[in-house]
Amino acid sequence: MATFPVGCPTPHWRARLSIRATRRARAGPGIEWDLFPYSESTRRIVAVNYSVYARAWDYREITIYGKLHETRMSQALDTNVSIRQRWGTISGNVEVASFVPDFAKNHVASYGDVSLNLLRGLSLNIGSNFEWVRDQISLPAEEATSEEVLVNQRQLATSYRYYLYFGVSYTFGSIFSPIVNPRFGG
Repeated sequence: MATFPVGCPTPHWRARLSIRATRRARAGPGIEWDLFPYSESTRRIVAVNYSVYARAWDYREITIYGKLHETRMSQALDTNVSIRQRWGTISGNVEVASFVPDFAKNHVASYGDVSLNLLRGLSLNIGSNFEWVRDQISLPAEEATSEEVLVNQRQLATSYRYYLYFGVSYTFGSIFSPIVNPRFGG
């Protein structure tokens, strides 16, 4: 994905033009407001961003809606919180998105993560995600086989998704290596 930042008058506002091209292409503008100025974004973020995209799909099979190619407008309102301290990082996110003007096809997703620094470079990570799904427009019309579902080649219709995870990670190198651009979920 290519993101092109656009100049803004204050350190609390950001704007962008984003372009992604794969089998699913999308392009559109976004704007973000952060409670904290950009100079503090490596340590703390409390941000709200709104984006509008033109999205195009090139499906491999006819979908449940009888489509092989499709272009739609979509929008997303995303809130992000991330606090980085010496002991670790706490972050969370809530996103509400829908197609325009078909607001009935939407999804709401929430995510939370805690990363505790145990030793220099070694962290314990705990996180969860929950999604309320109403926008699965790309599901194939043909029914999936058990094997396709088992090896994650096909997705089934669902109204929600969730997961919980925990693990350990070890990071080495520069203390700034994981920081590229924390804005817009980057």
